[in-house]
Amino acid sequence: MHTYERSYTDLPLEEALMQDRLYIDITRYYTQIAPCIKKVGKNNVLLLDFDELIKYT
Repeated sequence: MHTYERSYTDLPLEEALMQDRLYIDITRYYTQIAPCIKKVGKNNVLLLDFDELIKYT
């Protein structure tokens, strides 16, 4: 969504989502972190929400 919010496309949101899978693929967090989990084990991976992290630091 950052790409859309930063006006990198002139398309309406619905059309941009249909034409470019990147908008959907980057929201699939598990597919992005699965290689790390597979390599080091799920007990050795800590997922943090950035907004929560900065809220308490």
